[in-house]
Amino acid sequence: MKTNLHRRFSARLNIQSAIITIVVCCLPPEISAGAPAFPSHCTSTETVVFSCKVRSSQKYISLCGSKSLHAPDAYLVYRFGTLGQKEFSYPADSARSVEKFSAAHYFRARVDRRAVSFTNAKVTYEIFSNFEGEESRPQRDAGVTITVAGEKKGSKTLHCGAPYFDRLEKLDGVVLKGQEYLDDDE
Repeated sequence: MKTNLHRRFSARLNIQSAIITIVVCCLPPEISAGAPAFPSHCTSTETVVFSCKVRSSQKYISLCGSKSLHAPDAYLVYRFGTLGQKEFSYPADSARSVEKFSAAHYFRARVDRRAVSFTNAKVTYEIFSNFEGEESRPQRDAGVTITVAGEKKGSKTLHCGAPYFDRLEKLDGVVLKGQEYLDDDE
């Protein structure tokens, strides 16, 4: 009886190993090497900090930066539109652009909320990524909230479809901390 059970277990293990080997071997090199292969408005010489396809749309939200975000000449740029055709890019000049963004981070057990924002004229854009693990089913949400100062309508949020690429934590220590930034240093 043990040998029959052992054979079934070994056969199942061999099948699982074969499937994993096939999947890993067939991945494009950029995925298997760990580099993001997610569509974005970022160039091949930039760091993808955040990118997603807007839910029920062909448009993408991307936050791109210089290869080294900690370099003296580091830059950060927000881009929006269909791939290959940007409708909006901020800022126009990358010089000292990091100073035009601020970050907010809230964390506690089973909750992690990050946001990076900037204001262009009277319009504030907040790129966000939230994880709410206290719900019966943990929830993830990301996107951009656009708020026009003085507008009675309030704000509009464009939510990301899944999956999305989120490395907002790369901006820790790079952009200014916003008012809502909570960490151990305060």
